[in-house]
Amino acid sequence: MGFQHHITPKKAKVKGIVDYLKARGIPYFKSDIFRFYGVGKTRGWAILSENDTITGNRTYYLVFIDRRGRK
Repeated sequence: MGFQHHITPKKAKVKGIVDYLKARGIPYFKSDIFRFYGVGKTRGWAILSENDTITGNRTYYLVFIDRRGRK
């Protein structure tokens, strides 16, 4: 079947449930979480190891004066 890209909500669910279980001290197996969300083991570990550096770089600077709205 080949490599399948997983959409962001699925990645967020995997990361979120792992963080939640870790914070609550609930024992879990990551392979069970990957199987539940339909993610392979290799891709699941890659999702958990990804850095969230993208969220810090979402500032957009305007080059021109914004002319929307009331005068």
